[in-house]
Amino acid sequence: VISTIAITREDDAYFGWDQTWRRRGLPDELTIVSGTGDRVRDWATSPNVVAIFPYNPHLEASLGARSELLPVLWPYKQHLLQRKELGGYQVDVGKTWFEWNRFLKHRYIEPLSIVFAFVATHNHFVLDRGGKVFNRSAPVIKLPSGASVDGHLALLGPLNSSVACFWMQQVFHNKGSAVDEHGARQ
Repeated sequence: VISTIAITREDDAYFGWDQTWRRRGLPDELTIVSGTGDRVRDWATSPNVVAIFPYNPHLEASLGARSELLPVLWPYKQHLLQRKELGGYQVDVGKTWFEWNRFLKHRYIEPLSIVFAFVATHNHFVLDRGGKVFNRSAPVIKLPSGASVDGHLALLGPLNSSVACFWMQQVFHNKGSAVDEHGARQ
């Protein structure tokens, strides 16, 4: 399965630097390392963003044991309420105003993922061992539940190969290409 794990639809409210959230008094259990596609390169991820994680250890939406997130997210409340989901606004589909627009818990629980940069000139696939979330610019490949590290590595090698890169460049759609009046690609 290829998908994202987390979509906030209001990244400015949730994403920041680790020091920012510490200054605001958020405990570590209310933040999570977040990866983006531009930080997935050369067989490694180097996430530099930390996201507010409005979920308790059971992955249920929560403002924290002592509502520590309330003063941080409250200024964004009206923007967060205006986020659209497939069935209407966030609260219309039974979600709280402060939780992420979409959080695929069943995919997050399975720790192993193959992460890749959504837009890149070369293949950049990385094995992630869990504990992070990746946004829409860094989708993940989830193998069937119980797949081993060796199974992930067996797929990772061909995905990062130059032969696979050549094939993808020949087959996949060129996002910025235009054709002139003679049919030549520019």
